[in-house]
Order: sequence, then structure tokens, then C-alpha cells
Amino acid sequence: MVIIWILFLTLLQEPWAPKKATGALPSYPRQRRDAGGRGGVYEHLGGAPRRRKLYCATKYHLQIHPSGRINGTLEKNSVYSILEITAVDVGIVAIKGLFSGRYLAMNKRGRLYASENYNAECEFVERIHELGYNTYASRLYRTVPNRAGTKRK
Repeated sequence: MVIIWILFLTLLQEPWAPKKATGALPSYPRQRRDAGGRGGVYEHLGGAPRRRKLYCATKYHLQIHPSGRINGTLEKNSVYSILEITAVDVGIVAIKGLFSGRYLAMNKRGRLYASENYNAECEFVERIHELGYNTYASRLYRTVPNRAGTKRK
């Protein structure tokens, strides 16, 4: 229950992306590039931010408000749900609200908050699953199940 809001699915398509033009020229798929501008499939390991919306299985989109409030919304076109996910290390990301300018962070009690400045509580471990979704867990305050099935720090 500690990281219930941090387990989000990534949005498969970006609704804010421009529509494809229907011209006479053939449309080629966009070549993926890494942070250095070179082609590659490991763009999530580079430092270039990815703009995404995060949502959970109940279709709530994560929002980071300028006031510091974090919540979920069913509204698909909320500007506060557009997030920048930036790799800070291999498998470690920082999540920042594009329009709020605040970082998503988790305190030692497992509560999410919006930080004005980047700090260690803003780092999340990103796991990319085979079924096409990603999960995020605090890097600083990981929990590991013990043999009894309860969580320990």
C-alpha cells in the first residue's frame, strides 16, 4: 500500500503529438535516437527527457499541480498530467511536471509530494515489463517482502 500511486502504466500514445499529414509524400516511421542524437533503441538510458502521461489500471492520469498537490484525474487533456521523465542513471529516472515545474518525490513514509528542487527523494527505479507497461518505485525507500509476506524497509 506504500507505493500504490507509484505503480503506473505509461501512456501508449501521446494525445498532444501533432496529427500525421495526409500528403503525397510517403510517411516514414520516426527513427529513434539516443541522447547524443545517434540512432538507437536505448533512448530511455540517455539524459534526454521523454514527455509522457502516466496512468494506472483504473485509467487515472497522474497530475502534478503548481501548488504542489499530486492527484489523479480521469481527464485525458489535463496539462498538469504531462510529465517529463529523465534518466539520471541506468534504470533510475526523475519525473517532473512539464507545466508545474515540480518534481515527483516520495518521503520515507511512502507519501508522494511535489518538490520544487531535485533531491534524492525524486529518484525512482523504472522497471520495463514485457506486457508493455512500466512501474516506478522509490530508489531511496525500497521495500522488500520478507518470508512472512509483509513488507520491511
